[in-house]
Amino acid sequence: MGAGVLKAKVGGQWVPIIGSGMSAEVARWNSAWGVVAKGTSTSNAGGLSADTTIISVTATLVAGRRYRLAGTLQVGSSTANAIQFAKITDNALTQLSVDNEISTTVNTLEPVAYVEPVVSGLVTYLLRASSTQTFALNGASFQPHVFTVEDVGPVIYNAAPAPIGTPTAWTNATLQNSWVNVSSSTFTSARYRLNGDRVEVEGLVGGGAYSVAIFTLPAGYRPSKNFVFTCFGSGANGAVGAFRVDVQPDGTVLVQAAAAGTTGPPSYMTLTGIQFSIT
Repeated sequence: MGAGVLKAKVGGQWVPIIGSGMSAEVARWNSAWGVVAKGTSTSNAGGLSADTTIISVTATLVAGRRYRLAGTLQVGSSTANAIQFAKITDNALTQLSVDNEISTTVNTLEPVAYVEPVVSGLVTYLLRASSTQTFALNGASFQPHVFTVEDVGPVIYNAAPAPIGTPTAWTNATLQNSWVNVSSSTFTSARYRLNGDRVEVEGLVGGGAYSVAIFTLPAGYRPSKNFVFTCFGSGANGAVGAFRVDVQPDGTVLVQAAAAGTTGPPSYMTLTGIQFSIT
């Protein structure tokens, strides 16, 4: 059973207990896969006119795993154009899937459903038959009705979605160290907002110096590590070029250097396009 990993026996299978020397993800992948419950029936009866449970199976399902419910049912009708149904429901008769055919002869119906339990525990599912007309079940020992519950593996999503919500209002940045907004009547002043888990910055600034804060982002708007961005503007020599702008974990936004051929610090430079995740 693997040294250092505590396991419990569930449904005849040894399953690793999360937190006992094994991470949650590894435990999910190493839990038992395959059929966890199966039922068969050789019911062969005619003159049925109401929804009828053919097979009922009970299984212990584990939260964090996906299960495939699959049924195979033989039904028929002597009424022309009768629609025959095979259904999968839970114990409360909530329908999970349905398969149907129009025929006056025997049909093989195969409903399939997938479930992902939120909590672990015993669950009962039903394979049911019905028709728009009187119908018959056509099971036999050599071709029985079958219903299985199969564990098909862990439910793993590659990434959590970004928080959903309305972006915060734009906040005007408090500029520092001789940095100023450039032509605020024509261009956007330096500002920032939070959009989901991303901080967005925009505006046109100039007049400051290298390696000193243009402004400082407040707590809740700061990255966990240093981010480096390329921002375009005009150098002191009038040449348009690229500048390296850093956003630091303490919230400092500053210009570090200019590309070759551009002398700095910039007379103007855009901050629009700077954005980063805080999660």
